[in-house]
Amino acid sequence: MVQNHAPSNLNRDDNGTPKKCTFGGYPRARISSQCLKRTIRKSEVFQQLMKDLDMKSFRTRQLPELILEGLVTQGMAKEKARMIAERMQSLGKSGKTITKEEPISKKSTTPKKSKNTPPKQAKEENLATTQVMFFSDKEVQRLIDAIKNNVDALIEASPKDFQTKLATFVNKITLAPVTPDMGLFGRMVTSDIFLDIDASIQVAHAMSTNAIELEFDFFTAVDDLVNEGSGMLGETEFNSSCFYKYFSIDTDEFLHNIKNGDQDHARYEDALRKTVEAFVKAVIFVTPSGKQNTFAAHQLPDAIYIEIKDQKIPISYANAFIKPCNPRNDKDLVDVTLDKFKEHVEMVSTKFNVPVKKALWFTTRDVTIQDATECKTVDDLVTELIKALA
Repeated sequence: MVQNHAPSNLNRDDNGTPKKCTFGGYPRARISSQCLKRTIRKSEVFQQLMKDLDMKSFRTRQLPELILEGLVTQGMAKEKARMIAERMQSLGKSGKTITKEEPISKKSTTPKKSKNTPPKQAKEENLATTQVMFFSDKEVQRLIDAIKNNVDALIEASPKDFQTKLATFVNKITLAPVTPDMGLFGRMVTSDIFLDIDASIQVAHAMSTNAIELEFDFFTAVDDLVNEGSGMLGETEFNSSCFYKYFSIDTDEFLHNIKNGDQDHARYEDALRKTVEAFVKAVIFVTPSGKQNTFAAHQLPDAIYIEIKDQKIPISYANAFIKPCNPRNDKDLVDVTLDKFKEHVEMVSTKFNVPVKKALWFTTRDVTIQDATECKTVDDLVTELIKALA
């Protein structure tokens, strides 16, 4: 995908600076793959198009709290449920307890309490795992059921042996069906309880086809009730860049993930088509949210190129932009980017002769790519893609 953005700061580092990288010896703007994946996965576009599929899942550290709530809801005494939930903190890496209250500063001058004042009850600690883990709601529910049915044995186990004991009561292969978003984005859990899932998608860090120099917006916040001066001064860094974005989906791996041993092929192939359609539309219509209230950089892409292959030979065409693109004569930055992209794709096709089942091309400009089916609209592009997956 080629997508030009107006001045923006879509993905910041820890200093608030737009993320960047060096490519071909030149500084480039960058949007991290993690940012792109989360933006897509949590977008309204993706969620709405996937609503007919069973896809209630979440990344969280709050599994112990979910277990505690579920066990209490099912009638277990809170003390016993909390004992189990506290031990659940050890799932993944070593558990870490986070308190909900802010610690009192050493310099705090808290007034002394009267002897007659009843002691303030301390808030219960929020139970959490150190590792952020990806779960489906059904997976959590089945885990709650397994714990409830074996609670006495789990309480008798030492904290050190808790995970091993719990694993004997849980078959991680059949713990729950893998949701399509988990089948797409995968998960890695350092625990014997849950099944690791290899992601079926690879997402490149988006990078600018042009070299960049950071720019600075000096701003003032004016106090409406003061006639002179300003209430605050500050600077915001930004740039304007034409991004090349690259994604690769292994459809066989996706089907392997969500089937999880099931043989109902038709059901899962339908899920594949819906997931691919939702993903592609989210890639097209969704933009990272960084600093959007300040810049509102909501520009749609100018070109989308899709290759469907029988052989697993993914090819990124990022090397088309080793030398940065620059506007020239009557051609703007997007024109030059697309000219370079077309030239590089056709060169790679000729030199390497990688078998392509079908190539699809959508663009807002007057550019064609040899042997690619030209799609006039995004709907045409998605229709042709789904047909090619059949």
